[in-house]
Amino acid sequence: HQLPVFQPESIRAQKSVDQLNAWKPDIIVVVAYGKMLPNDVLSLPPRGCVNVHASLLPRFRGAAPIQWAIAQGETCSGITIMQISETMDAGDILLKVPLRLAQNETGGTLHDKLSKVGATGLQTVLKDMKKGVLEPATQDDSEVTYAPALKKEDGRIKWAQSAEHIERCIRAFDPWPSAYTLLGEKRLKVLGATLVDDTRDQAVDASPGMVQWVGGDIVTVATGNGMIGLSRVQLQGKKAMHIGEFLKGMPLNKGATFH
Repeated sequence: HQLPVFQPESIRAQKSVDQLNAWKPDIIVVVAYGKMLPNDVLSLPPRGCVNVHASLLPRFRGAAPIQWAIAQGETCSGITIMQISETMDAGDILLKVPLRLAQNETGGTLHDKLSKVGATGLQTVLKDMKKGVLEPATQDDSEVTYAPALKKEDGRIKWAQSAEHIERCIRAFDPWPSAYTLLGEKRLKVLGATLVDDTRDQAVDASPGMVQWVGGDIVTVATGNGMIGLSRVQLQGKKAMHIGEFLKGMPLNKGATFH
């Protein structure tokens, strides 16, 4: 489409601002940029700067709204297109589009769904802005929640938490940073898991992280509340595999403990 591409090391550098000035944009659109725009960029386009944010603001302001929405058990997410202000994700709302989460939603699947919803919503906002029919809405500060940037260590499974929360985190952190635990000295990524309803075989004194049952297609592990079944894993230095295949090369016994 003969579109010019400019990838500055810093948007704050004078050469970056000069390039934007040279283009004389009517509006600037920001998607998944992850940094605050300086005032001389915010004030440059006559129609301002708008952002496509992957949550229903004011909930989940911040860098990782997709993952934290799943991890915290939300049943609905969506996109918000907002006017960018000097405060992170606090500008006036131009459009919100909700999206119900599937029961098996992962960070990756929700990202892909919201990217399409966001693109369509952005087209709507730009058309309405051109027509002059937009009615921006101020965010309610009393409903603000935050979704801080993810770190690799956020993926480490805390077995003392409930099985429900752990299962949500496994889905939320797929594909990154990936949920993981330690088996001996090696990192074991947990790529698939299910909640286990039957607790008859769980030892009364089972500590969180202790293996309770080993079968052909699942390994059941005790948590702080309930049990979870591991179905797909990846041992450090190995390929991802279903638990049955994993057990052929790395047998586990009841009583083994993940850390």
